[in-house]
Amino acid sequence: MAFVIKEVPDITVSLEVLTPGDEAVSVLEARWKLYDFPDAKERTDQLQRGLITDEELVAEDLLDLGPVEDEQGKAVPFSQELAQQLLRKSYLRTPLIQSWFKAQSGLASARKGN
Repeated sequence: MAFVIKEVPDITVSLEVLTPGDEAVSVLEARWKLYDFPDAKERTDQLQRGLITDEELVAEDLLDLGPVEDEQGKAVPFSQELAQQLLRKSYLRTPLIQSWFKAQSGLASARKGN
């Protein structure tokens, strides 16, 4: 099968989260806007120089995140408010931001979004 050059607007990455007090790891799927390399490099540089914050990165580039449930087991739909709420949790912040870098680098564990 020949390689087909095509635009891929987003990519979904799995991230593992260990909630303090839980014994089992939870898995979230984060769907991120996918940048061409020069744009991803510029975005990374902006993050490193403090020109954009993690909160801005999530607000602008995170397209979906789930599955998420409340403490009663009810599904919580994705929203930017939910994303920002989760970003305030230290045990979620690092894996979530790392998943953006994982998505932009196209690591083998990343898969194309729907």
